[in-house]
Amino acid sequence: MKRIFLLINLLLFTFHPLNAQSNEVIKLSKQEAEALFLSNNIELITSRLAIDQAEAQVIQAKLWPNPTLSISEVNLWSNGGHEELPPLFGKWGNATQISAEIEQVIQTAGKRKKAIALQKLEVEDQQLKFTEVLKTLKLDLRTTLNEMVFNQAIQQLYKQQLASTQQLTKAYQNQLKQGNINQAEYIRLKAAEMEFKKELHEIAQNLEEHSQTLKNLLMVTSPLRIEISDPFEATSFTLDSFAFENYLERAKTNHPRLLQSQNDLKIADQKYQLEKAQRTPDLTLSVNYDRGGNIMRDFIGVGLAIDLPVFDRNQGNIKEAQLQITSSQHQLKAQENEVANAIATAMNNYQRAREIINEIEPDYEHNLDQLLDAHFRNFGQRNLSMIQYLDFVEAYLSNKKIILEAKKELNEQFEALQFAVSQEL
Repeated sequence: MKRIFLLINLLLFTFHPLNAQSNEVIKLSKQEAEALFLSNNIELITSRLAIDQAEAQVIQAKLWPNPTLSISEVNLWSNGGHEELPPLFGKWGNATQISAEIEQVIQTAGKRKKAIALQKLEVEDQQLKFTEVLKTLKLDLRTTLNEMVFNQAIQQLYKQQLASTQQLTKAYQNQLKQGNINQAEYIRLKAAEMEFKKELHEIAQNLEEHSQTLKNLLMVTSPLRIEISDPFEATSFTLDSFAFENYLERAKTNHPRLLQSQNDLKIADQKYQLEKAQRTPDLTLSVNYDRGGNIMRDFIGVGLAIDLPVFDRNQGNIKEAQLQITSSQHQLKAQENEVANAIATAMNNYQRAREIINEIEPDYEHNLDQLLDAHFRNFGQRNLSMIQYLDFVEAYLSNKKIILEAKKELNEQFEALQFAVSQEL
């Protein structure tokens, strides 16, 4: 219920952007953002419509050719040498001749069935294209969410240091007025405060850029700022020794580009079957009626027409279809090799990112935070010089950023691995 309420609120802001101020914030979880993405993203909606269009062509392929009705030899006047005929309507038509014919094309060699099968493969092709679009956009979405959560964590880190430094700056300003410290110490502390503000300004710009990307993916038009409510954590996923063979097998049944290459080969083969069928001429059945134009007053006859495949036996199109099969086979092999290499690269990158995380001691961050608190207290009690304190703050921020960047890198490589395998891991 909470999720639905948040989504409705976001959509209300979307349709009434003037009611929101630029400093207002809406918080979304990653799950809520993904739900909005799946329902709102225009590119996904367009890809779904392409599937519907392809399915409409299956309906069209199932239809029989329309019969052709021809009416001819209708005389609008008569001459003196006409034969007397019975009237057609009332007293009219005793000197009127008319001929009518209905023709129906009968497709031979299973052309209709082969055309339907080909169009069904085109539907599958559009479904696979949709899956590829979804997979690519989902990677963009999750990368953006990861960047936002990372920048929010960095922002919180600098906000804490800015608050502590402002507290010290205010105390030093009072001490400066009383003449207890020299102005250089105050200026050095004030410079650190300004540096933190500058960093926060740059972080806010980064967040704004990522927020814009997120709004574009979610199709949200609003001045409100979006924040992600999920905590910034590194994935706990680990690789096993048989992962490559396992992931490669999964990719063979899930990777949309690989499946597309397989489907392209099926399409090429089906086109070849259809082109071979085209060399067999279709039949044209006809029934005709002739009034007053033959030895019989009302003549009804049947006919059959067929092209004679003397010169054109569709040789060129058949040869082209054969070459397309060979081309599709090569493309499939190339795609299989590309997918295998992409999985291997993604695994290696993820493993390296995991090793960096594993090298960080479990309580290292906690110890850093405790040391910072101790340095803050000691500096406030004048047990540390300003240079010692600020040097430690710089080292603290550097270490915290390295840890956060390592987590971000691990999460990015995990998403890249899922993208390569084309399955949630």
